[in-house]
Amino acid sequence: MGKHVMYQSILVPLDGSECAQKALKIAAHLKRRTDASLFLLHVPVKPDIWNDHRDRVGATTLGYTPEEVVQYGRQMVERSASSAALEKDDYTLLATSGDPADVILEQAEKLHVDAIFMGRRGMSNVQGLLIGSICQRVSHAAPCPVIVVH
Repeated sequence: MGKHVMYQSILVPLDGSECAQKALKIAAHLKRRTDASLFLLHVPVKPDIWNDHRDRVGATTLGYTPEEVVQYGRQMVERSASSAALEKDDYTLLATSGDPADVILEQAEKLHVDAIFMGRRGMSNVQGLLIGSICQRVSHAAPCPVIVVH
């Protein structure tokens, strides 16, 4: 193996953003080269988080039931995986609600992943601010290397 970094398991949090998609493409490339286990995580955002930002974000997430939010997240992850040329048996899909940074850190620990690949920026300006701080929190507290993709 020499000095090459070998990842046997990689966690990729996905939110549908371009940065997250880039992170997934890099992780998918590594998976094909090393046969690493890939865990794709979506943290459903509770609609009430957006109530204060309705004008900027739009009302699409408001009024969804928790089940619909999770279902949407699963579909988004499957679309992201498909565009990264991943088949369903190439990855494990996880959808867990809660504080995104906490959930990412909990899953990384629980799954004993070797690395987290995540996007630096999120979907919208409001969410971008959240994703930036999520990224920072995960980078500081993760039990493994965090690869941040811009």
